[in-house]
Amino acid sequence: MDISRHDPRFLRRESAVGRHLQALTDQLDISDADYDRAKRAYESVAEVVTDSAHPALTGAVIFPQGSFATRTVIRPVDRNDGELDVDLACRLDSDTARMLPTTAMTLVGTQLLTHGRYRDKVQAKTRCWRIQYENAFHLDICPLVRATNGSADAIPDRKSNAWVTTDPQGYAAWFNGLANRLALAERGMHMALDTRAEVAPFPTDVRGKGWLRRTVQLLKRNRDQWAAGQAAGQGDFAPISIILTTLAARVIERHLTRGTQFTSAYDVVRTIVDELPQEIDVRIVNGSLEPWVLSPVAEENFANRWVQDPRWHAGFTAWHASLKATLPTLVAAEGLDTIGRILADAFGSRAASGAIGQAAARLKSGRDQSELAVTKSGLVVAGAVALPKVQPHTFFGARR
Repeated sequence: MDISRHDPRFLRRESAVGRHLQALTDQLDISDADYDRAKRAYESVAEVVTDSAHPALTGAVIFPQGSFATRTVIRPVDRNDGELDVDLACRLDSDTARMLPTTAMTLVGTQLLTHGRYRDKVQAKTRCWRIQYENAFHLDICPLVRATNGSADAIPDRKSNAWVTTDPQGYAAWFNGLANRLALAERGMHMALDTRAEVAPFPTDVRGKGWLRRTVQLLKRNRDQWAAGQAAGQGDFAPISIILTTLAARVIERHLTRGTQFTSAYDVVRTIVDELPQEIDVRIVNGSLEPWVLSPVAEENFANRWVQDPRWHAGFTAWHASLKATLPTLVAAEGLDTIGRILADAFGSRAASGAIGQAAARLKSGRDQSELAVTKSGLVVAGAVALPKVQPHTFFGARR
């Protein structure tokens, strides 16, 4: 499709792709059953860990971290080849001056290893304890203490027997703040597109996640698909979720600061994907160049393994090139069948099938109600019908 990005035909196609991607991310959300299961596990583990006479545990604070805290959790690609991962933090009532890293790990681990419900399910990881449940589900709980070096928290590292600065609550606040700011800006996108001739409105985000969160979900699912398709061992070096989340948020932070006006959901996704590598820092450490993906709230390099093994950086580069090449094919694709195949290759057949099913339903509804204009390629270009309202997942609190 050899047309300008400012051509109304291109904008119509971008708008249609945005609706397909929105429907696809709805398919990536975990089910209500998985949400309830994670909630019960969280509450049970919290009760067991804090049921102790040790003052560091009786005064502990337990809270979610990771994808549940940022509302970017995705369901596994395949129940037979993936797991739902729940991440918790247990901030002990102590600090790095009063407690050794090994003590912090032992305190939390002992509570689990001596409890009949968990003793056969627990294993020690480098910085957390993992509880392995049946049916492709595990929960990681990380002990934290207050840092005395100016950072909010410190986490014990078993391999180095040292404290590592971190701030999971601060990170979630940073990410969610950017995601919510972008979501507010999306309302302006909707109004601006309405003034453009022959351009469909920006798809309404009925779940309220906003396109930063949705894009992170897309990045993570595409990463999983890419990794599954690599030769034996190569997929193990796909980029980890915290790196994808941080780089995506950094891109949006830069554009919000500049006052960038995005034109469509696809424009948000494309901008983030195109510019991810720009947010990787290169630092000189002990005379050598090292890649850094720095935490926005602590002196913590999320890409520390990239320094230890260059295959991690190579994995990111290969994955990124694959996704960057995929996005334009969606805009150029003719017909829902072709779009469905591209989505399935990039994001999995189950999610793609659900997204295309919604698109087909919109087309049928439009024909029946004479509310939609449809191009010969099968793309909805006007009068888009909003998706059914579904309450978003908040983490272990009231639904909102």
